[in-house]
Amino acid sequence: MERENEDRTDNIERKVLQYIQSHKLLISGERVLAGVSGGADSICLLFMLIRLREQWEGKLGIEVFHLHHMIRGHEADQDMQYVEMLCRKLELPFHGVHCPVEQLASQQGLSVEEAGRMARYQEAERICREQKLDKIAVAHHQDDQAETILMNLFRGSGIRGMAGMQPIAGNKIRPLLVLSRKEIEYYLSERGIAFRTDSTNQDSTYTRNRIRNELLPYLEKNINAQAAGHIIQFGSYARQIDCYFQKKANILFEKFGRIDGNRVILCLESFYEEEIELFYLIRSCLERLGLGMKDIGNIHMEQIKALIQGRTGRQIDLNGQITVEKSYQDIIFRPKTLEKVCIASQEIQITDEHPSCLVTFLGAELAFTVKNRKKNQTFPKKKYTKWFDYDKIKFTLQVRTRKSGDFIVINTAGGRKKLKDYFIDCKVPRQERDQTILLADGSEIIWMIGKRINEAYKVEDGTSRILEVVCRGEAFTEE
Repeated sequence: MERENEDRTDNIERKVLQYIQSHKLLISGERVLAGVSGGADSICLLFMLIRLREQWEGKLGIEVFHLHHMIRGHEADQDMQYVEMLCRKLELPFHGVHCPVEQLASQQGLSVEEAGRMARYQEAERICREQKLDKIAVAHHQDDQAETILMNLFRGSGIRGMAGMQPIAGNKIRPLLVLSRKEIEYYLSERGIAFRTDSTNQDSTYTRNRIRNELLPYLEKNINAQAAGHIIQFGSYARQIDCYFQKKANILFEKFGRIDGNRVILCLESFYEEEIELFYLIRSCLERLGLGMKDIGNIHMEQIKALIQGRTGRQIDLNGQITVEKSYQDIIFRPKTLEKVCIASQEIQITDEHPSCLVTFLGAELAFTVKNRKKNQTFPKKKYTKWFDYDKIKFTLQVRTRKSGDFIVINTAGGRKKLKDYFIDCKVPRQERDQTILLADGSEIIWMIGKRINEAYKVEDGTSRILEVVCRGEAFTEE
């Protein structure tokens, strides 16, 4: 019996480590920040990362982050003390942060759950930047995945919401998505690893807790014992469907769409496509303007489709950000006020399997390609084609417009300048500042398209991998 238990715990370890490596969540030599609350899930995550480090002969840097939500008084103090003590025992760097989450929720009109989640990610990102870490590991598992899919369903999410959480999203990774909560608790019990229990997990005033503690157990007891597994399986199907229709939307945009400056244009003929294809095509147009579907509901989609029946010149407003107008032969999407609209970022997804990526943003088409540097390779001076040291990138690359805190390194000595100050010194008009397309690594600007590049990311003698970025479009032609 003891041997069987040992085999089962070994199998659980193997399952997680294989999942990490098959999805390339971590690469030997990287440094990861593990979010550890002290509960079973995050403690399991930490010990799985330590096991991976052993397998990689120490070639994985591990640091620990804990957020004290300042809600549960002495109990929360003990959670932080436990995690800090464990880190001392394991000789791991510990980053403990206090945050008044309830106050934050009240100030920003959020639920306590949402405010806590936002605070955790913001603080983790800050620590990652300061410590120059590569990834943030969080402890979501299969049961969390089932809860997330159900929550998205009840909120009226589309297919993308039904896909649930991804193994990797930007610099955030979820190594435990392959395990159930029962497997996690079994593993910790057999390994004799202690963990803390958060009393608020039983508080059914939180939506997720009601789903976890009441709805899912009811479904498994009264409907189907495999309900959670089937929900997760459905999420996998939804992810494949979403991917298919995203590709379909790109094909349809090539046929029916075009970009003119800061406008995205669809010819009216496109509105006779199948309903689901049109939905994805419209979403593709909005994303090309940097607006995520989180800001758009079904009522907005119906308003957009109704434009085809309206008179020429009719306009609708989408959440104060995008104006959609019917012209003689087209539907035109454009930022409502360039000076005020906040353009969201687009992440650049480059992996070893897919070393190239194409992004369309505010009238520009940017092609990204990672290549091995050739011996004696030289780089000509071009305005809209640049080359960077790919291995110097710390976070997930983004194409976006400016935001508070942006900076750029302006000399080889590492001298920084705030982007705002750079624009002022160079007498760049305010409207042009808001329209300047930026390639960013966190808050550090790698390239102001058409202007200057960051000195710290230049290709040097020791550079082994190069990121080539080519910007194309009517306003972006080489001189």
